[in-house]
Amino acid sequence: MSEWKIRLRGLIPLLIIFSFLFSCAKKNDVIAPPGGASFSVDYFITKAPEPNDETKLINIIRGNYKAEMKNKAKILLGGYYYKQGEDENSLLNLENTVPTDNQGLNNATYLWLASLYKFFGNETKMNSILAKIKKPGEIASYIIGQTCEKGKAYCIKRADIPVSMEKEKTEQKTESKETVKQVEEKKANIVKEKQPKREKLKIIALNGNFDNPAFKGMLLAASRDNRTEIISMENQTKNIAAVDVENLSVVAGEEISFKIDYQSAIDELLHDTDFSGCKEVVIGVNDRFVRAGEYTKQRLMKFYDNVSISNYETESFKHLYEKPDNETVTTRCFVGIGREESMTSFVPLARFVSPDNNETEIFLVTDMYTGMYKDENFIGYFGDVNIYTYVDTVYNEESRTFKRKYEEIYGKEPSFQAYIGYDMIQYLETKFLNSKDNLYVSSINHIQLPVVERFVHKIRIDYNHNTRFLFMPDGKQIPLLSIPAE
Repeated sequence: MSEWKIRLRGLIPLLIIFSFLFSCAKKNDVIAPPGGASFSVDYFITKAPEPNDETKLINIIRGNYKAEMKNKAKILLGGYYYKQGEDENSLLNLENTVPTDNQGLNNATYLWLASLYKFFGNETKMNSILAKIKKPGEIASYIIGQTCEKGKAYCIKRADIPVSMEKEKTEQKTESKETVKQVEEKKANIVKEKQPKREKLKIIALNGNFDNPAFKGMLLAASRDNRTEIISMENQTKNIAAVDVENLSVVAGEEISFKIDYQSAIDELLHDTDFSGCKEVVIGVNDRFVRAGEYTKQRLMKFYDNVSISNYETESFKHLYEKPDNETVTTRCFVGIGREESMTSFVPLARFVSPDNNETEIFLVTDMYTGMYKDENFIGYFGDVNIYTYVDTVYNEESRTFKRKYEEIYGKEPSFQAYIGYDMIQYLETKFLNSKDNLYVSSINHIQLPVVERFVHKIRIDYNHNTRFLFMPDGKQIPLLSIPAE
């Protein structure tokens, strides 16, 4: 815990815009074009630009949609160009828009424009547009910071905004004099204080940023109601917990790691599988999974002799298992350990280096099962493959639902870290707010300090590539043909 105390004391205050966006009672402003992926306007204002953003927004602007939706898309496109450094395109789009019903979006428009006017040397327009800002909140504060990061020539300061100066003057004038209205407000506050307040959970996010998938998962979990806020260090209150976003761990009295522990999946694979028919067992890993590979090798060496471990990402892997001219056909078995994307590439390599594909058995231990192997470039290699995984987005309802929600908000598929980020918030809500309806999306079935335990989903792909069997965590075997087609 001493290391965590040092981290907490030394953390630079982190301004997390989404603690305000998602904790407020008002529903988020969402652009939802018919037939297309919806997305949060407030999130789009602050997110880092991505390659498909421009196309997505242009399609809405040019499409047959409501004028209000097209106007908001044009503002967001101007913001996209601003972040990309395309100043002229940004100015052209932003000047050709009208105010919306979203004050945060309006303020973002004015700040982007003011920053550009300052850069182009038009101080009159800069001051005029800044005067339109109303109730500058956290989104405005975030963008002000971004303008100064862009450079001194673009920098807009809080003191440049007239409404901020007027508010400061008003506060100074009324500081010593209590009005009738203030007396009435005090009475109202006394009444409110007598009413029971709804308990609220404050969570500090360490090492979090808007591009981190685990952080995005956390925000999605916090957005379900207004009882959870993700905050900066400067806003500490009681009922507080901390999440180390980068290291996927939670501190709430004790430190709990939510990382995926591949050992349990390896243990189940070795328990289920008879390798006695394999003349050789090859364990394939990359640099990140060497320890998992060594553990697997040690377990297998207790019962089998010809076991080796190799880095499948090296060029030498392709030459390690070439078949000599005089070698008879033998059964070679491969155990691959790694992320789903890596394992999808590993299987064709295993087929390539094996003496006889028909006598090759492949077993995979991986983080997720999304059906990625069904890509036309890979599916031909995946006959007779067993997969041991933790997050099943095809047949597990909770994981599948989370995946759909994540894609609707962020416009991309979640990585395994996003599922874990979501579940870390769910755990804290259960602990502090007594939430009983939270269903974990990363297959957590038990939390035993200092780690979490997960179900292992076992999936078999047979020689026909589409007739598979799912071995559920409780040991039941269910024909996948009985499950509706994907």
